[in-house]
Formats: sequence, structure tokens, C-alpha cells
Amino acid sequence: MRKPRVSRAAKRPEPYPTTLAERLNLTYPDNDWRSPNYKGPPTVEELNRREAAAARRGQPRAARQPERCIVSYHHHETARRAVPMLRLRGKWLEALGIHIGCGVRITGRPGQLVIDVVSPPAPGASGAQAPHPQQMWEAPTWQ
Repeated sequence: MRKPRVSRAAKRPEPYPTTLAERLNLTYPDNDWRSPNYKGPPTVEELNRREAAAARRGQPRAARQPERCIVSYHHHETARRAVPMLRLRGKWLEALGIHIGCGVRITGRPGQLVIDVVSPPAPGASGAQAPHPQQMWEAPTWQ
């Protein structure tokens, strides 16, 4: 059995509604005067609230410290076994005074790690771009 033919005119999209009856089927946003939910012009409080929200959108969020994280593992090449690995990153480090390019000393006790800043960041290293890894770390010399 053959499919019925559909004319090209039937495939065209509907034209914009021109009669009032067709227009009543359209929905408008709530801030449009044609919407049934329109409440009138915004009040001074509403305008102040919108302005404060716009000002907050441009500011960065306050850095928050992570409450918990998971120690993962890394395969050590020479030991041929998994070793524990902990990766720290985030704006909260900068809020604590640990900036890009700072020298840090990590000491540990059972169940506790202490990170101390031992040298300030190099000039120009505190920007958005991190220094090259070879500039940040030098291999220790063993004697």
C-alpha cells in the first residue's frame, strides 16, 4: 500500500498568529504586560535586590577549606608497587597564605601533616600563570 502524498503547503510551518483567538494560545514571560501573571513595574526593593545580585555575580566566591579528601595511590616506578598519594589544590590554599611559587616544608607525625611556608613566592609568580615546574623545584643535592 502506498503512503498518501503530502503537499508542500502542508509541510510548511504555521504562520504567526494574526487573530486574537490565535494569540490567546501564546504564553508570555511574567515580566511582560501581556502575561496574566504580570504584577506591575518592579518596586524599589526588587530593583535593589537585583542590583545586589548582579554585584555579587562579578565577585569570586569565598574560598572554602575541604572537609575531607581521599588518599589515592600512584604506581612507583622503582618500587614496582602502589604508594599513597595526596594532591592538594584550590583557592583555599591561597587564602591560607600558600601562593604559587612559595617554598613549603612538610612535616609529619602519625595521623597528622603540617605544611609550613618557608619562603615567599618569587616576584611575578603570584599571577594567574604558574611558573615553569623547573623554576619551582630544584633537585636536592645529597651529601
